Amino acid sequence: MVDCCFQQFRNRPVREGSGTTGWQMLGWLLAVGIVAGLVLAYAGLRMGILESQYEAARLRKENTELREFNNALRVEHATLINPETIDRRVSSLGLIASSNGSVRIIEGKSRLSQPGSELVAAARGRFEVSPE
Repeated sequence: MVDCCFQQFRNRPVREGSGTTGWQMLGWLLAVGIVAGLVLAYAGLRMGILESQYEAARLRKENTELREFNNALRVEHATLINPETIDRRVSSLGLIASSNGSVRIIEGKSRLSQPGSELVAAARGRFEVSPE
C-alpha cells in the first residue's frame, strides 16, 4: 500500500538543452494540424457523398412521379382522341354533325399585306350553315 502523505517526489535533474525547443513545439503543432486537417477533409468529403446520395434518391423519386404523370397524360390523350368519346361529348352538348353539302362558303377572300406593313396575312369571310 502506498501512503501518499509520506511519498517523496523527485524531479528529474534539469540540464541545459534538455527542455523542449521551439522547433520541437512547432513540429508537434504541425503534426496535430495535419491530423486535424485530414479529419476535417474526410468529414467534408463524407458529407458531400451523403448529400449526393440524398439528391440522387430525391431525383429518382421525382423521375418516378413524372413517369407516372406522363403515363396518366398518355391515357387521357388516348381517351380524348377516341372518336367514340368525341361523339358522346358532342351529343351531350346538344351538337349535331353536319354533312359536307350543308355548309357553304358565301364569301372568302384572303388578302396579303403590302411589304413593310405590320399585317402579315389576313382572311375575311362569312360562313353560313344551311339547315338540313
